[in-house]
Amino acid sequence: MTQEIVMTSCHIGSRVYAHQPRMSEAEIRDRMGELAPFHHAIEMPFGLNTYDEDSRRPGRQSTGRIDSMKKHMWPRLLKHFGGTLQGNRVLDVACNCGGFSFLAAEAGADEVLGFDSEHRYIEQAKFIQEARQETRIRFEKDRLENIGPEAYGRFDVSFFFGILYHLEDPIGGLRRIADVTTDTIVVDTHLMRIPYIHRFFKAPLWGMSLVEPVEDNDTTGLWRKARHCQFKPTLQAVEQALKFVGFDDVEYLTPSASGLEDRYYKRTRGTFIARRRASPGSSSALS
Repeated sequence: MTQEIVMTSCHIGSRVYAHQPRMSEAEIRDRMGELAPFHHAIEMPFGLNTYDEDSRRPGRQSTGRIDSMKKHMWPRLLKHFGGTLQGNRVLDVACNCGGFSFLAAEAGADEVLGFDSEHRYIEQAKFIQEARQETRIRFEKDRLENIGPEAYGRFDVSFFFGILYHLEDPIGGLRRIADVTTDTIVVDTHLMRIPYIHRFFKAPLWGMSLVEPVEDNDTTGLWRKARHCQFKPTLQAVEQALKFVGFDDVEYLTPSASGLEDRYYKRTRGTFIARRRASPGSSSALS
C-alpha cells in the first residue's frame, strides 16, 4: 500500500517554495481560530491569512500594518543592504506575532530573533513559524531589560517598532538595543506633534501620559498589567535620541508612498533608519 504525499506551495516574497506541509489546512484553520485575533495579517499556506474579519475588534487588529511598512520603509532599508538582508542577523524587538520577523526572513536574513514579553504573542508566532516551516527565525519570551550581548549576541539590524513610546525609560531601552546592534536600527513610533507650535518650535520634546490597562486589548496591550507611564517623542527627539546612543546617520523617512496609514502623512507616526556609519547619499535632514 502506498501513501500519497500531497505537495503544496507557500509564497514567500517573490519566491515559491514547494514542501510537504507538516500541518493540514484544517489543522491550520483550527489553530488560527484558537489563537485569534492576531495583530499582523500574515500569509499562511493553503492561501490562508491570520487576518479574520469575524474576530477583528475595532482598533485592535492592524490589517494594514505590514503592508504600510513594506511600502514605506522596506525599499529604503533593503537599498542600504544591496537589495537583500542575506548575511545579516536581525533582531525584532517586541515582535508580537512576528510579522516583521517573517518579513526579514523573506528578505534573506541568515537568522532572525523575535522576542516579546507576552506568552500569547510568542505562541502565535511559533504557530505561524511551524505552519510556514520557517527555520531561520527563533522566537523567545523575554523582556527588554534582559536583552544583551551576553544572552543573545549581536545583530546587524534591529527593528524597534511600536515600542519606544510605550517605555517609562525610552532612552535606556533604546540604549539597550543599541548595545546589541552593530550597524542599523529602524525605529517606528508614535510622535508628539503639537498643533501649530511644531512649525516654529524644533526643540526635542517628550510628552508624558498615564495609561490605564485595557482588558480586551488582546492584540497589542496584554503586556500592560497596571497603570503605566509612557513618553511620546517629537520627531526631533527621536533623531537626537538615536544619535545619543551611537547612530551618527539618522534618516527620517518622509512618507511618499500612497496607501499608507493616515497617521504617517499627519506625522503623528514616524519611521527612522539610523546607521552607525554614514552611508553615501543618505540624508538626515528633518522637515
